[in-house]
Amino acid sequence: IDSLSSFIYRGNGTLAPPVSLSNRTYGHLVFESTAGNWSRTITGSNPISCTSLDVKANVMLINNLNNSFTIHGDMTLNGSLVNGSGIQKIILDGQTGKMQGSSLNNFFDTLVIQAGSNYSQLNNISSSAGSTVIQSGMMDFKNNYLNGNNIGSKFYLNADDTIKKSY
Repeated sequence: IDSLSSFIYRGNGTLAPPVSLSNRTYGHLVFESTAGNWSRTITGSNPISCTSLDVKANVMLINNLNNSFTIHGDMTLNGSLVNGSGIQKIILDGQTGKMQGSSLNNFFDTLVIQAGSNYSQLNNISSSAGSTVIQSGMMDFKNNYLNGNNIGSKFYLNADDTIKKSY
């Protein structure tokens, strides 16, 4: 799908369309509920990527992917992206991306900010137990924090990379 296009998965409490993401490339990928809460499990064993990811309020995605999920731009989580089984490896490689939303909690086992990328964190992030953050690009925390879980979480900052806090 063209990188400038939008692909919208719509569901609700009674309508739950299948979600097949494995080995796909999307433009702007959106999950939204038309009424009430919508929960869906995403699975697959091949990598997926999208230009941006937007999980709207009242949507819960249970991540059972067994490969990486690469986001080339903004990631907005106002609904939930929840660790399931498999590998919750989120790769951010946008030139000027933003991480934002009210639900940036426990959504990854591994979060990678790729070399050459530049991200602004617009809300606080809480990591999953035993998770790993690998920063090879630029991360501007603004006035926010990354809260590591004290059950084995790790943070790696590669040489010549930058963490910035601006106000």
